Amino acid sequence: MVPCGLGGGEYGQTGDNFPSSYYRDTPTQVGTSAWSKVFAGWKVSFGIKPDGTLWAWGLNDVGQLGIGNTTNQFTPVQVGTDTDWVDVVSGGAGNDQFTIATKSDGTVWSWGDNQGGQYGNGTVGNPVYVPTLMTGLCATLSTDEFEQENVFTMYPNPAKDVVNLAYNLTDANATVEVFDLTGRLIQNVALNSVTGSSELNVSSYPAGVYLVLVKQGEAVVFSSKLVVE
Repeated sequence: MVPCGLGGGEYGQTGDNFPSSYYRDTPTQVGTSAWSKVFAGWKVSFGIKPDGTLWAWGLNDVGQLGIGNTTNQFTPVQVGTDTDWVDVVSGGAGNDQFTIATKSDGTVWSWGDNQGGQYGNGTVGNPVYVPTLMTGLCATLSTDEFEQENVFTMYPNPAKDVVNLAYNLTDANATVEVFDLTGRLIQNVALNSVTGSSELNVSSYPAGVYLVLVKQGEAVVFSSKLVVE
């Protein structure tokens, strides 16, 4: 995948070092690297490369880029040195923006603003500028546990009314938790059997991006973004 920058670039969110007083109205390649996943939020952008590294660019006034400072970035900057990132979303706007990302071991990490308790760890305020483990949501998984993500499917995605869940897990009594981009739990569905199917009714969800976690006890065995149209 080769991402291209479009739209406003006043804070560097197009990622191509475009002058801040202009807007991109045609696709322009961001760097020369290949990317496996990209995400564009409110004046921020993130990308994950095939090697598992996470990169960020754009507005950074509350540390939402996760690079250890509050300096806006006009080209991609690596977030730390880890090589096991699999997904990333950024929520909020203005001075309440924060970012959530998941790693290949199933752990969930957050950074940026926390004035509404977005980190999910029982704290309010005290923003951090680097990825911080959200211990209230997950625990580190063993290899055997994490392999369970391969037997959980969620479709369609994007969705409008109903999302179908199909699963084949090692333990019963798993739960499906859906969070909005403020970190608020908005739906919890119990999976009472080891193998089966279920549904999420998302017809009342406002259009946007959500985080879906499947948990067995405190272990996260599946995580994904859900887009509701």
